[in-house]
Amino acid sequence: MIDPKEFLCTNSHKFSNQKIRHAPKETKDSIIQETSFFPEDTPLLIRLIALRDGYSHSNLPVCESCGSLVNRTNEGRLLRFCNSKCYSQSEQFKNSLKNVDHEKANEVRKKTMKEKYGVEFNSQRDEVKPILGAHCSTPEFKEKARERGYQQYSHINRDLYTPEHIAQLNQTNNLPEIADIMGCSPSHVFQSLKKLGLHAKIHNHSREETKLKKFLLENKINFKTNDRSVIAPQELDFYLPDNQLAIELNGVFWHSELQGKDKLYHLKKTQECESKGVQLLHFWDIELNKKWDLISSLILSKCNLLEKKIGARETTVKSVEIKEEREFLDQNHIQGYRPSKICLGLYHENELVSLMSFGKSRFNKTVDWELLRFCSLKGVQVIGGASRLFSQHPQGSIISYADRRYSMGQLYDKLGFTKVGTGGPSYFYFNDRETIHNRIKFQKHKLELLLDSFDPNLTEWENMKNNGYDRVWDCGTLVYMFKE
Repeated sequence: MIDPKEFLCTNSHKFSNQKIRHAPKETKDSIIQETSFFPEDTPLLIRLIALRDGYSHSNLPVCESCGSLVNRTNEGRLLRFCNSKCYSQSEQFKNSLKNVDHEKANEVRKKTMKEKYGVEFNSQRDEVKPILGAHCSTPEFKEKARERGYQQYSHINRDLYTPEHIAQLNQTNNLPEIADIMGCSPSHVFQSLKKLGLHAKIHNHSREETKLKKFLLENKINFKTNDRSVIAPQELDFYLPDNQLAIELNGVFWHSELQGKDKLYHLKKTQECESKGVQLLHFWDIELNKKWDLISSLILSKCNLLEKKIGARETTVKSVEIKEEREFLDQNHIQGYRPSKICLGLYHENELVSLMSFGKSRFNKTVDWELLRFCSLKGVQVIGGASRLFSQHPQGSIISYADRRYSMGQLYDKLGFTKVGTGGPSYFYFNDRETIHNRIKFQKHKLELLLDSFDPNLTEWENMKNNGYDRVWDCGTLVYMFKE
C-alpha cells in the first residue's frame, strides 16, 4: 500500500513534483491501481491527494450535490463539487449569498465600471450596445435564456413569486427570511420588492431567532415571541406556555459585560422565571450556529416530543472506551468531552445510546467522585437510562454540578442526590463572534505567553480588554451531593 507521505517535499506538507515524476514505474502502477476509480488520464498528483485524504474504492470522492466522481483540486485539496453549477445548488452557496451585503457589492461594481468605462453598467457602453442589442433580441437567445432559467431554478415554487405573495411576506419577515421561504437569493427578493415599489421591512429579530421560530412551527409547538407576561416588564425571546418553558437566544456581543450585561444579569432572569414555575433555557448564538442539532434535540426532549424511545431494560451496561467516549460526548453533549476515570454506557443492538462518566472530584477534595457527564444519543430518549447507569456508580461520595443555563436539577432528585448549594456565575471570553473561550485558558499567569500586550500590574480582565477581548457571564450551577 502506497504511503503518500513519501512524495512530500522535505519539511513541507506539499507534494514534490520531482519525486512523483522520478518514482519507479511499479510505484506509479501501484498508485494507479489503488485509485483506479479515477479516469485513466487523471494525474498522479490528484491520485496522491486522494490517497492522503483517505479516499478509496469504499470511500469515493464524490460531488456533494450530484454524487458524481470529483477529480478536480484547488490548493492541494479535492474540491467538494464537480462544477460551478453543482456548487450553486448547494446549501453552502445559498448561505454564502445570505451573508453578502448585496447593496455594498453593487456599489463597488458600479464604482469600478465608472472608473474604467465612465458608465455604471456594461450594457451602457457604446461599443457593447450594438452587439448586445443584436444578440439578445433574437428569438433563439430569448428561448435559450428562458430554458436555462427554468433548469437552474426548477426547485423553486413559482406560485410564491406573485407580487401579492411577496408583499404579504414582507409584512412579517425580513429580507433573508423571505429568500429562505422562496428558495432564492436575498438580492432577488430586493429587486422584486423594488419593482413593486416596496422596501424590505426591518424586523427586530435575528437569523437565530428566525431559525428557532421555524423549528417550533415545524414541530407544532405552541409559543409566543418577545413575551412580557411571565416576568414583566422583562422580555423573553420565546415562551412555550404548554411546556412551562422559555428560551433566550443570547448574542455574545450584545449580552457581554462591555455591553452592560453584568455578572448577575442572566442568573437573575433565570431565578425570576423559576419563581413563576417556568424553566428558562439560555443558548449563545454561537452555540445555535454550531450545535443546532444538539439544541433542537434538547428542546424536543424538554417538550417530550422525541419520537425514538428506548427502554433502559432493552439495553446492556458496558464500560466505554476512551475513543468512543470522546466521539459520543463531542457529538451528543452540548459541553463536549471531559476526561474521566470511569465511563459507563448503555448499548442497544450494539449501538451506544446513553453514557455517564465519573472522575475524581475537581473542586471539593473531601468528596471521592464527581459525576462529570450524562447524555443520550441526540434524538433518542432512553427511558430510565440515567437510573440504570447510576446503579453502577463507583463507591463513595459523589458530587455533581448542574448548569443552570439548561438544567433545574430534576435528574439529580430522581437519582437520590441532595442539593447542597449553588455555584456563582462563571464567564467566557471572546474576541470575535465565532468562538468563546473558557476562562481557565486565560488565567493571569498564562497571559504573558498568550497576549500581544501584557502588563503584570493590571488584572486579568484589564489585560484581556486591552487586547480586544470581551466576556459573557453564564447562570452559575446547582451543586448536588450523593452519599451511600
